[in-house]
Amino acid sequence: MNSVNCISNLYKHDESFADYFLQPQRFCERGWEYFVSPLDPGFRSFLDVIARIVIFVPLVFATICSYVIGVIGISMKAFASCFFASDREIEVLTPEIISDRWGTIVVQCDGEEQTFRDVAITPGKAEEWRWDWNQNEGSMHHNPGIRKIDLDHFILTSPSEIPDVVNLSQRRGHGGRNQDNPGPGALQVDPALEEYLIEQGVKEVHILKTAAAIEKYRECSADSLLKVAALIHTTC
Repeated sequence: MNSVNCISNLYKHDESFADYFLQPQRFCERGWEYFVSPLDPGFRSFLDVIARIVIFVPLVFATICSYVIGVIGISMKAFASCFFASDREIEVLTPEIISDRWGTIVVQCDGEEQTFRDVAITPGKAEEWRWDWNQNEGSMHHNPGIRKIDLDHFILTSPSEIPDVVNLSQRRGHGGRNQDNPGPGALQVDPALEEYLIEQGVKEVHILKTAAAIEKYRECSADSLLKVAALIHTTC
């Protein structure tokens, strides 16, 4: 009966009872006033406090829960990525050898094609393999060929970026300006370099004539999880 009287009073004191439904906040506040106005002031204050607690506490609790769940979700995602992902699960951007011929090799790196005479390839990078890069030690020559300092400069550029596979090309061989010739060629590669690379953390080393070294590079780089490097010499 009190509820009926309350709603009747609301209807009498306002032009339109529907206005309260169009203004929910005003309706709630005015309705609360009608319900508690006949009560003792002390009890009314008590009800006000209880009402505020009933409304405010769940809101605070929901906010805290949302924040905690968000933090836990981010933390779990980070934990999972660290726990389940390994270095080998990170896809490596490997330059692609597009074509080669006597004295020239074309490599595509990061969507851009570049042409070299001799090339040094590491994960995500291709650059001219200049034999005269070190002015202090002097240029590299066909004999004794590739040196440790050349590997350090072009291949082992960072302790955190040691390749899984290194391909070292010896030469195309004597017998003409072909991609592959029957002759032995001039560029030497000391077999001790293989042991040196393994000591630095490289897992596989291939020392091959140029055509075979390019083919081996393509084969290894097809595995997007392998970090592959190469020194490719395009002439004798």
